[in-house]
Amino acid sequence: MTTKRAFLKASSMLGLATLAGASNAQIGPPTGKRRNYVLVHGAAHGGWCWSKMVEPLRGAGHRVFTPTMTGLGERKHLLTNDVDIYTHCQDMINVIEYEELTDVILVCHSYGGLVTTLVADRIPNRITQLIYLDAQVPRNGDTWSGLNPPDVVTSRINAAQEYTKSRNLAVPVMQFSPPFDSAKFLGVTDPADAAWVNRLVTDHPLATYTQPVKLTNPPGNGIKRAYVDCTGLTLRVFDSVKARVRDEAGWDYVTLNTGHNLMVSAPRETTEILLRYA
Repeated sequence: MTTKRAFLKASSMLGLATLAGASNAQIGPPTGKRRNYVLVHGAAHGGWCWSKMVEPLRGAGHRVFTPTMTGLGERKHLLTNDVDIYTHCQDMINVIEYEELTDVILVCHSYGGLVTTLVADRIPNRITQLIYLDAQVPRNGDTWSGLNPPDVVTSRINAAQEYTKSRNLAVPVMQFSPPFDSAKFLGVTDPADAAWVNRLVTDHPLATYTQPVKLTNPPGNGIKRAYVDCTGLTLRVFDSVKARVRDEAGWDYVTLNTGHNLMVSAPRETTEILLRYA
């Protein structure tokens, strides 16, 4: 029987108060077993967004991979009408297969939850743990847009038509109309971090927003699952998914008092959580 754990603050669970002023200290000793962490970014982002967590995870003795999906980040020049959620699923599968990874802890953020659920459906034998960070968790037949409130869906599709001049190319998910402050929307308040995020976010393929997620197995595919709920700045597009996950058997459920982009606003606390599953 799986035990569900809910906490008002991850810091109380992890004893992180003593770490608040030690941003350069190593986060814990090596755990003894070397894991392969694959970190799956969210919409409009790229592998760059995990940079504050990579060295601490490696310092604990683990391998860390931060691939960027096709059409985003440093691969934004590859954005076309053909890039969809299955392209992104294959991006992640290829990293795992071509790096010949097993014993993978697959971590996802936001939109990355849809991609990760597809990956788990297809190559469960490579994965030992799924960790969803303020992420969408689809069931078979769900669409990303269908998990959002109707008014949000309308505004995003309208923004795609107006801002990209083609509703089939890309949707500026976090940039409804420039100069929208993407970082503030995502709960990033440090000025340097905010400038970093606003500088690097990109348009995102619209096809991923409207495509159904086709699963051949139950969500999670029997793999251990944990959900981290960012409570410092809640985004209502995740409300229905969080309510469902809280009530579903088979999840560890942790809350963290920070904004949506927890890997930027609370990298130490987020890293501590990931290491608990090593």
